[in-house]
Amino acid sequence: MKFHQTCLICSSPKLKKMTDYKDAFLCKCKKCGFVFSVKIPSQKDLSSFYDGYGEYEYISPITIARYNELLDYFEKYRENNNLLDIGTGTGTFLIEAKKRGWDVYGTEYGEDKVKLGIQNGIKMADGVLSTLNYTVKFDVITSFEVIEHINNPCNEIENIKNLLRKGGVFYITTPNFNSLSRRYLKNKWQQIFYPEHLSYYSVKTLSKVLKDCSLIPIKAKTTGISLTVYKKSKGANISLGNSDDSDDEILRNKIETSFVLAIIKDLINSILSFFRLGDTIKIFAVKK
Repeated sequence: MKFHQTCLICSSPKLKKMTDYKDAFLCKCKKCGFVFSVKIPSQKDLSSFYDGYGEYEYISPITIARYNELLDYFEKYRENNNLLDIGTGTGTFLIEAKKRGWDVYGTEYGEDKVKLGIQNGIKMADGVLSTLNYTVKFDVITSFEVIEHINNPCNEIENIKNLLRKGGVFYITTPNFNSLSRRYLKNKWQQIFYPEHLSYYSVKTLSKVLKDCSLIPIKAKTTGISLTVYKKSKGANISLGNSDDSDDEILRNKIETSFVLAIIKDLINSILSFFRLGDTIKIFAVKK
């Protein structure tokens, strides 16, 4: 077994084991506060875990609507017309971007997922993000729930910085280790799972990685509390995968059709974001 000897984002050797999270091998950097799995998974462990991962991904019509709202925001950054999504999955986000005229690029692991992306008109690259795979600069780069899966965040963000044009925007989402859910559920929080998740961010630590790579956060928020994750963490025999009959999706549909519930949702998200307690971190950062 191999273990990290220094912090993944500040290189400090001052690491404190988090004994309440020993099953996930978590430690916390005493210098910058970053939380990560000190154990380094083998390639065999990763290959075994990720075999078939995300193969039956359900995409809600509400999620597609949110994607288009995000694409509305990205319009002001459109110059080269190039958009890259890291960890493309089934490609739904890029399919929506392509409908709006973007030249779309994606990355994924595995021949089947790469082929699926190509069939959908996406210029795909297999494996880790590499600047060698591209001859263009990007107006927009996105990363939805990816960075928690890797243990080389500085290399990843540096590559993203080098692929963005000056003034381009990077949008990233990841679970929030400082969320109200994690504080309450502690080591039962379902986002803590080795070797799926290796890095656990707060707004502070994620912002540090971005700033160190000359990507300046211009908007940061933390939103949402997942009923499905909460129930699963409390022992309910339910799947964490998205589905049209999950508690989260049922609630989302109710909110979409109720003006009052929509206002309540916005108010709750505003409070969660102000105190940095929402389940998901969302940051927009611009290359200076």
